[in-house]
Amino acid sequence: MNKRAEISITLGIVVAFIFLGLSTLIADEKFTNQDMRFMGDKSTKIVYDLQSDSPNCAIDNIEINNKNIIHFSDIDSALNKGYKLDLECN
Repeated sequence: MNKRAEISITLGIVVAFIFLGLSTLIADEKFTNQDMRFMGDKSTKIVYDLQSDSPNCAIDNIEINNKNIIHFSDIDSALNKGYKLDLECN
């Protein structure tokens, strides 16, 4: 086998691994985003729907200390722990 063929095969394998790795990362991120749909503030017991399409919900302006952040995959989990849904982000 000549050098050019070896390089082509190696490059093809590398590209395949990169593609598979990126596909896995994208799939994992979608799963993670769904798990983190609701973000709660432990100090105020308010939970925000991060996928809210309400024009009054300013997700970027929510200020929560990192140590007080808790994530929920569904609203029932948050409500069962005593959290209240934010009136703007519901």
